[in-house]
Amino acid sequence: MKLNLHAHTKYSDGANTMWHMADMAKKLGHVAFVATDHDYMMTPEKYEDAVRDAAQITAGGFLCVAALEISIVYDEAALIGTEACRAWLKAMTKAPQEGYFASRENYYQERREYQLAVLHDIVRVHRCALILVHPGGAPIPALFQVLDAYEIMNSGTRWDKSEIDVLAKLMPSARQVIGMDAHSSAWMRHETMSACNDVDFLAKTEEDIIRWVKQED
Repeated sequence: MKLNLHAHTKYSDGANTMWHMADMAKKLGHVAFVATDHDYMMTPEKYEDAVRDAAQITAGGFLCVAALEISIVYDEAALIGTEACRAWLKAMTKAPQEGYFASRENYYQERREYQLAVLHDIVRVHRCALILVHPGGAPIPALFQVLDAYEIMNSGTRWDKSEIDVLAKLMPSARQVIGMDAHSSAWMRHETMSACNDVDFLAKTEEDIIRWVKQED
């Protein structure tokens, strides 16, 4: 069985609907479809539409999870956990905006500090899993402290060994995962054999996915 934890739908910059992507994931032998649409293309209201779609797909017999790919200035992570995603989007409506600051440098610093504080609160309060995607930037200890996993491959390309070694040293207990970053069903079909996690469990709820990421399985 397969499990991908990095994909996009029409709720952000994907080419296909959540329904279409979930149907393709099912046909390809995935245990679930996890949509990680970009937070900056979401609103709390739009996210609720995605949650309703995911619930209806799940009710049809195949688990679908509405997650998010959250942006922390230059860093990105997949946040899995409906209540955690709701809290993040609500908090981002109050995040510092660029026009308020005298310089771009001050804006990035203030926004990152705000987002990291929010993320720490969310992880403390809500059941969720957090996966670093597109790794390779400068290490941020405050972010790495709350990560459960990190990608070692994305879209069929494996990160440099030196980058993976740095992440493994900084997060020795974190799970290494493969991400598709699939933006279409054709992309998903192409990557399933070469850029997807092999799993040996059946996922019935969002909690099953979270437990696997956090290595509680």
